[in-house]
Amino acid sequence: GQRDIQNNVRDIRYDYADAFSFILIGKFKDDLTAQDRAQVAGQTNAIGNTATSFLGSVLTSFVNSAVGDLVNNIQISQAGDYTKFSLSGRIQNLRYSFGGTTEVFQNIGKANLKIEYLFNPKFLIRLERKDPIGQTYVLDEKINEMALKYKFEF
Repeated sequence: GQRDIQNNVRDIRYDYADAFSFILIGKFKDDLTAQDRAQVAGQTNAIGNTATSFLGSVLTSFVNSAVGDLVNNIQISQAGDYTKFSLSGRIQNLRYSFGGTTEVFQNIGKANLKIEYLFNPKFLIRLERKDPIGQTYVLDEKINEMALKYKFEF
C-alpha cells in the first residue's frame, strides 16, 4: 500500500470504478451491498445530468463567441432514456429554435422547430412545429402552429 503510493505504482486489483465508488460511498466496488449499488447509481445519474447541463452552457459560450447571435443558446438535457437538445439564435429580425431528441439525427421529421419574424418590436409572425403537450400514443405526431402576435401597451 504505502510503498506503492510513494512510488506511484497502481494496484492492479482496483480500477476507476473502485475509485469512484470509494469517493461516493467509502467502499470499493466489490464491497458494495445492493443498497450501496443503488445509491452509487442514483448519484451517478445526478452527476451525469449536471454534467450534461453544464456542457450546454460551455458550448453556448464557445459557439456564441465564434458566430455571435447566430447561435445564442444551446441546451442539452437528459430525459429518461433520451438526450434532448435545443439550439436557438437570431439573424437580424428572424429568431429560430431547433431541437428534439437525438432521434432527430436519424429522422429530421421528429425535430421541433420554431421560427419568428419580427416586422417591428410590436408585431411578429411565428411558425412552430412541436410535440403535443398531453400524452400521446403516436410517437411521430407533431403540432403545427402559425401565430400572429401584436403587442398592445396601455
